Amino acid sequence: MVSKVLIILLASYFLSSRGYAVNGGHQAGARDLPFVVDIGSCSASIIGPDAVLTAARCGKGVVQFVFDGQSYVGDCQNHPNWSSGRFDFDVALCKLRSEIRDTSRLARIERVQVVNNGRLLFAGFGDGRLRFANLVIRDIFDTSFAADGDGEIQSGDVGGPAIVDVGDLVLGPFRILGVAIARISNSRKVLFSRIDVADKFIQDFVRVRGGKICGINDDCAGQVGDECQSEKDI
Repeated sequence: MVSKVLIILLASYFLSSRGYAVNGGHQAGARDLPFVVDIGSCSASIIGPDAVLTAARCGKGVVQFVFDGQSYVGDCQNHPNWSSGRFDFDVALCKLRSEIRDTSRLARIERVQVVNNGRLLFAGFGDGRLRFANLVIRDIFDTSFAADGDGEIQSGDVGGPAIVDVGDLVLGPFRILGVAIARISNSRKVLFSRIDVADKFIQDFVRVRGGKICGINDDCAGQVGDECQSEKDI
């Protein structure tokens, strides 16, 4: 197990300016990974009718994006244990001011343990175009994990999701394991915040903010196409 101090030293390279998409990887098609959205200087994932997931370091209190031709605005809350300049609990949830009607293309949070050599996809809007990379989990830390593969994070991709690789970028199911927060210095590894250790934060968001998260407290009923799976299916 690598210490928290070493994580901070390794991940000292933070991408703060925009200009490049996933370095390497693949260009996503028009219908691929539809829940991943461009929020300006970062990327994010729609995980419920009125809930968005991103990195805390992306937060400015308010998030804005376009989904299915309509503009949405959300009010964001950072994990209470995160502080600027740190990598622990670097997660934010945003409550949308209006709900998304078609929930058939949204993601859900994967509430299972992160494992070494697990395969995943990473996606982000580095330059306004969605790209994705195939990665493998290499290192697991207390609140984060590192993965590498055929692409690496660039500016604008921060906040993008680590998705369980199911081999179908259109139909899913889309299950999120982590949120991209940095590239580890002198390597191709991407550092992700772990979602499975942020359960209390997620539950508080649901209880206090009234957020609806697919698979947690909303079954995404009435959606078109594949349905989000309920928590009991995890």
